[in-house]
Amino acid sequence: MEENKKNELELGKSKDLDKAEEIKKSGKLEIFYGRQFSGPLPPPEILESYEKTLPGAADRIFTMAEKEQEHRQKIENNMVENDNKNRKAGRRSSTFLMCLIIITGAILSMYNKKIMPIASLITVLGLAIGPLFFENWKNDDTENKDGESE
Repeated sequence: MEENKKNELELGKSKDLDKAEEIKKSGKLEIFYGRQFSGPLPPPEILESYEKTLPGAADRIFTMAEKEQEHRQKIENNMVENDNKNRKAGRRSSTFLMCLIIITGAILSMYNKKIMPIASLITVLGLAIGPLFFENWKNDDTENKDGESE
């Protein structure tokens, strides 16, 4: 059944092309035929014509596509590595900041300051727990957007 459909399509195309040739010869209309493709490699027919025109062209096209893929993978790996480095630096900075605030609160409590140590402990708790809530909230928003787009 698929072969019949394929043959019908080919016949339809050839009939259309015959009609187009007749119209073109009569001078009534000019028809331009073009093909479009996307991706790093052209379709096999075009690749074959490149190879006939310039021997070795197909190999050069494949080499170019392979180099492009390697380049994209390197860029993606660099992005992941940089993201990991930034996260580690953020964790170190926040840990240092929390320790500094705890030490400041301890020093203030030694000097009989009542409000400041409590404020510093609340700040530390906010710094420690806040990112967890923010990360969960951010993930929930991302899941909602993904769910809406499907």
